[in-house]
Amino acid sequence: MACCPGANRSEREQTFLKKTVAVVMAILLMFPIIMIVSSESGEVVVIRSESSGNTLETRIWVVDLPEGLLVRGTESKAWIVAARQAADVEIERDDIKRRYHVVEQPGNEARHRANDLMREKYGLGDLMISLFRDSDTTVPLLLTEIPPPTAATLPDTAEPAEAPSISASELNESRESGSGPVVIDVRTPEEYASGHMPGAINIPFDQVASRISEVDAPNGVALYCMIGPRARKGEAALLASGYGEVFHLEGGLAAWKEAGLPVTPAQ
Repeated sequence: MACCPGANRSEREQTFLKKTVAVVMAILLMFPIIMIVSSESGEVVVIRSESSGNTLETRIWVVDLPEGLLVRGTESKAWIVAARQAADVEIERDDIKRRYHVVEQPGNEARHRANDLMREKYGLGDLMISLFRDSDTTVPLLLTEIPPPTAATLPDTAEPAEAPSISASELNESRESGSGPVVIDVRTPEEYASGHMPGAINIPFDQVASRISEVDAPNGVALYCMIGPRARKGEAALLASGYGEVFHLEGGLAAWKEAGLPVTPAQ
């Protein structure tokens, strides 16, 4: 006859608990290795972007499309935040460095397309990563290559003129009084559609100088992008062409929103 059946059951329970804890610990210890191996499966490129004077660098996956390179990241990651705000980024691929314009791809359809393309290219690696990533927070970016400068496009050594800055509150007051400049949103049409200053005209920064004749602006123009770099490029092109009054919205659309001023459509 068995002695102390309760004690035997307790020992079995303790043994089961120890094995369970051991398995959980093994999974936790293996998790970083699984993530590294998964993320390094297939082609990996290096992306560099600027943020507050610092260079952010990370390794990412990339899909080649006819219109450019498709990359993807979680919206909270520092590199994706910097890339979304930057006018351009650097991609290092096969030891070759090139610069690319950044075009955000808003909307669920673009997000699903990016996830599908990544899954198609990276297969099991992407499947493993997706187990630990919220696909709803994925931000797809399209990168279009910036042609390298030629002798004809290199700037001269003279210090370029810079448009004077105007704060969000100053710009708002001048517009309300009817004496303000015409506002030009120099971001992409997709970014413009996702939210812009009321009454702003959308002309991408690299087209401003060639299309400024479309704008009737007796009080000049004020340019903005998300935080400023693309606006500065558009302003430089206008000033170089001899255009009259050009203003720079200090802090861009981010500063406008931070000041509590309206955005269309409402966000």
